[in-house]
Amino acid sequence: MSILTRVRASLVALGVAASSLTIATVGATAAHAATMAPAYNNCGESGVYYCQEVDSSIGSIRLATALGSDHHEYAQAEGFTSAASHAVYMDQSSDNGRTWTGWINPLYNQDGGWTDPIYDGPPYVTRACLTDQGQYICTAWH
Repeated sequence: MSILTRVRASLVALGVAASSLTIATVGATAAHAATMAPAYNNCGESGVYYCQEVDSSIGSIRLATALGSDHHEYAQAEGFTSAASHAVYMDQSSDNGRTWTGWINPLYNQDGGWTDPIYDGPPYVTRACLTDQGQYICTAWH
């Protein structure tokens, strides 16, 4: 299932009317939205506007965003690790990472699962994190 489908389903589950959701690229018409290049994508995830992956000795973490009908990004995190006990979550900041709210939408012990989406438009920046028995890796702020 693509991240666009997951974001749409998650927003509908949160009470956003399906008829009000149009996930497309900013400034694009529905006819050519799929042909527009993503802003950045180093993780090979199809159908995303932005995707960043960081690999380390404890595993890999991804932060991916899709654009909503309000032309803002909605972020989700996905992690991979061989550890039996781990968590994937997002941190969000409104002051470019000087301070932040942490452990947003944590996902425990689900290797390869995506967190629920969060709004990632102005004034927020978001990063994805993976923790494994006291070790942490995070993506850069986006």
